[in-house]
Amino acid sequence: MKILITGATGFVGKHLVNFLKERDFDIIATGRNEAVGATLTDDKVKFIALDLTDADALQRSNIDADMIVHCAALSSAWGKKQDFYQNNVIATKNLVAFANTTGVKRIIHISSSSVYFDFKNKNNIREDAALPKHFVNDYAWSKYLAEQVIMNETKDDVEKIILRPRGIFGEGDTAIMPRLLQLVKKGSFPVVDQGRYIVDITHVENVCQAIWLALKTDCIKHHCYNITDDEPQNFSALMSSMFTAMKMEIKLRNLPYFMLYATATVSEWWAKLVGGKEPRLTRYGLGLIAKTQTLDIDRAKEDLDYKPIVSTTEGMYRYANWYRKNVVA
Repeated sequence: MKILITGATGFVGKHLVNFLKERDFDIIATGRNEAVGATLTDDKVKFIALDLTDADALQRSNIDADMIVHCAALSSAWGKKQDFYQNNVIATKNLVAFANTTGVKRIIHISSSSVYFDFKNKNNIREDAALPKHFVNDYAWSKYLAEQVIMNETKDDVEKIILRPRGIFGEGDTAIMPRLLQLVKKGSFPVVDQGRYIVDITHVENVCQAIWLALKTDCIKHHCYNITDDEPQNFSALMSSMFTAMKMEIKLRNLPYFMLYATATVSEWWAKLVGGKEPRLTRYGLGLIAKTQTLDIDRAKEDLDYKPIVSTTEGMYRYANWYRKNVVA
């Protein structure tokens, strides 16, 4: 079976290429980074440098695939609205148009649990839960629009599966772990309410496992599935596990939510005013570490037979080992 993986030079995409080629898939990997793409190429992986926002380039590629896993995205809590729209919505439109004319049988779209987030404490969120009237940021907005493209613009005879992982982390992570580590200051890490709020996260190999199951399932009962490590835990315990794995002596420092929110608001305002880089703390980032949010993954368990294959603790140690070898060294 031939699988097209978009965003194959990114964090999730690279892991997925290596995961699937061990399971006897023929892989066509696409991405913008030709240097990284060259490292993926072997007898089971063909790399094609592609920018999905260029519809003509995609049509000219002559890619022949049975199924598509759409990992490509601009994944960030910070950025320009137009960039999110181009990379997450227009790119998805172009991919769907390509799939509609080339005999693709199934598209698996990697979305985000950010579409649920609205600065409120929420437990066991189901896939059919009402979404916020106003999305928390342009990233979440663009991921929701991309889902709508998948569901409404793909031909009826092309099967559609949307996966919504919660907080993907792991070796090579460029989003979750680096942002958490950036908040460490003088041996302390800020928490609210002693870090008692409950959170889910998802190791990247568990995301790959869910994708593999979605590729091989014969009968699609639903179009959308939440994915996590299935280990909801309070935030302070999660951070303690992280710092233990990384051999860092960090104390959790309890601070008022309103103070951190005000700091994040001012930091964002100033960064936008001067056209600066992402602040150390954004309102969205604060919400993720100061509000309860857990996902119900029963649907994935029942329909896809999903079971996490890497525990959160093991995932932390894997990341810590990678970090020491590739970042600190």
